[in-house]
Amino acid sequence: MSLNNLFYGTINTNAFTVSIRNRSATSPNTNEDNVFDGVKVLLDGTVGYNAYLNGATNANRSTNASDIRTTLAWLGGPLGAYYQAVGGPLYHNGSTYASNLALYHYTVTANNVVEGTNIVSRGYHYVALGTNGLPLVTNGVPDYLADCTNNGLPSGWLMEYFGTVDINTNADYDGNGQSVLQDYQQGIDPNIIAFYLSVSNQYVSSASVPVQINVTAGMPSYMAVLVDSTNFAQATWSPYTASNIAVNLGFFRKV
Repeated sequence: MSLNNLFYGTINTNAFTVSIRNRSATSPNTNEDNVFDGVKVLLDGTVGYNAYLNGATNANRSTNASDIRTTLAWLGGPLGAYYQAVGGPLYHNGSTYASNLALYHYTVTANNVVEGTNIVSRGYHYVALGTNGLPLVTNGVPDYLADCTNNGLPSGWLMEYFGTVDINTNADYDGNGQSVLQDYQQGIDPNIIAFYLSVSNQYVSSASVPVQINVTAGMPSYMAVLVDSTNFAQATWSPYTASNIAVNLGFFRKV
């Protein structure tokens, strides 16, 4: 996955190649809101809302209506040399809102105007600074760390309970009758998982058994499978990406 990156080449246009591809036939990649400046690009998966500057080319995919081809002179600023002009060709015209990408407190302009609730700008983002030259601070912790989406909840708290900051604070994910924001205000776990397992056949003929996970409450982000064990400390946790899993029983007997 590549989002809001700047891939910068040299004065020799397309002297470098950027390849972001998956080995599988169906790619899960998302390549959006990037800026490719003077490089040749090889992309797969979901591709759109990218910008190709100063002769950059996409060698294996056709550009679409959401892409931009133009020239651009980067501007210097307090943290680097790749700021944009306010109202420039990449400004506030990306694929979604900046807050959805945890870029609320970031900027692309040298005057440090935050992206805020605007449509995200394409390309690289810098942390927005205050008049003192330091990151913006509201309650003692830099805003980009404390609440990167500006949804009123600490980013660390959301990551601890949900594994992501992309959360609707008004939603009730675990069905306890309260929103995520209310759970935070009352010190309650906002994501208590409830589930049950089901199998298609009560009899098996191999050590690996297909099992269906049916989640009835909460939003799982990681999972582990234990068979005849409660040693959670030694469990191997992996991202929860699908409800169909294979459980290894270790041994079986054919009858």
